Amino acid sequence: MLLSEAVALDTEFLYGTRARPQHEEGRVDCGWVIWTGHPDMEAANRMHPLRVVHVLHVYERSPRAARYLALPPGWGFTLGPNDYEDVYEVPEALE
Repeated sequence: MLLSEAVALDTEFLYGTRARPQHEEGRVDCGWVIWTGHPDMEAANRMHPLRVVHVLHVYERSPRAARYLALPPGWGFTLGPNDYEDVYEVPEALE
């Protein structure tokens, strides 16, 4: 899983998108990318580089986001202040 260094506990908008899982050299990437700071993942990555982390780090850094990890590939979510939640399809994540 790729997680932005800037992901904090429910203080700003948090975005997540799931691509197809990748199997490489004995490891499986679950396909999730979770970031904060800018709705565009590439722009957010330039500000706060993404790094590979174990899924348990999501539970530690943002328990609220952990509820969405069961979404299938091709889906995403946005979480924000005041209990804002949105779940949506992201067809381009499957390309």
